[in-house]
Amino acid sequence: KKTKPVTIPEPFQLELDERGVKRLQEFSQKVEEENTHLKEQAKFRANPAKVLHQEPFCPAKSSKPLTDISGFELNTEQRSHKRENFEMHKKAREAEIEAAKRQRERQKEEEEKAYVAKVRAEAVHKSQPIKRFKSVEVLPSDRPLTFAESPKFETDRRLRSKVNCF
Repeated sequence: KKTKPVTIPEPFQLELDERGVKRLQEFSQKVEEENTHLKEQAKFRANPAKVLHQEPFCPAKSSKPLTDISGFELNTEQRSHKRENFEMHKKAREAEIEAAKRQRERQKEEEEKAYVAKVRAEAVHKSQPIKRFKSVEVLPSDRPLTFAESPKFETDRRLRSKVNCF
């Protein structure tokens, strides 16, 4: 028999592992750069005091002429005029509404008075004329007359049965 050679296992070489190692190295490098940058910024470096040797700041006078203040209208005045107009329109509307309300009330009162007058007129008693109907004719019957018979109650037997029960 021929024997086959035994397979020798080799470790996997995944791209994922390679990328993970690369990212870890990049991250550690960034952290180191940030730390060095922060250390550099933390160092104190004083600038020379130039202000002590310079002349103080003096603002230059303006060459523009002064502002001419003439005829102006404040916004509050415009607003007050608008508010007055609004108040006048509002009062006029309220007056119209009030007039319409009074008119409705007057009309309602008139309708109530008319209704009361109508109900009172209907409530007055008026005599009804006697109605004339055809007279009723009584016809004789073909059936024979009935004769009364006394009922045969069995009260004695009932009373006797009650006495025996006690």
